[in-house]
Amino acid sequence: MNTTSIPGCRSGTYVLVFHARGEHSVPIGRLGSLTTQPGYYLYVGSAFGPGGLAARIARHLTPSARRHWHIDHLKTVLTPAETVYSHDPGHLEHEWAQALSRVPELSIALPHFGASDCRCASHLWFAATRTEVERAKHTLASVSKHFETRNAATMARVPMETGDAPRDYQSHPDSR
Repeated sequence: MNTTSIPGCRSGTYVLVFHARGEHSVPIGRLGSLTTQPGYYLYVGSAFGPGGLAARIARHLTPSARRHWHIDHLKTVLTPAETVYSHDPGHLEHEWAQALSRVPELSIALPHFGASDCRCASHLWFAATRTEVERAKHTLASVSKHFETRNAATMARVPMETGDAPRDYQSHPDSR
């Protein structure tokens, strides 16, 4: 997995969008288990340590036997679809998780997932359709000055299909 499409070692906040093709029961440590449903899973995180966003996202998308974060349990049954990120110096992780909680089409995939160090209900959300993922991104645009997206093809640095170019979301959806 090559994340060179995410600039440098800059810090920031991200949402990893994964696609699930079917049902899988996955144990998630102390949280119990999650049975995935066909659809999309949005995982909110931040990377303000060494290596920044590129290193953290690469870590989350690379197969590993070591399970440090909750998402490590799920990545064996989910396919990366897209990364949404911001290099804003503010720690937006909790603000983004709260914003996703207000998207009526999304549901909490597993309470407290990725949120063991905060008061957020969860950092993992489920969207049944791609349209719901797009609505979630527009909601994030309403609380962030600027963020970008990279689809799975871009993240892996393979040729993109027409219409898959990275998108730069601004606060106003009309400005795209």
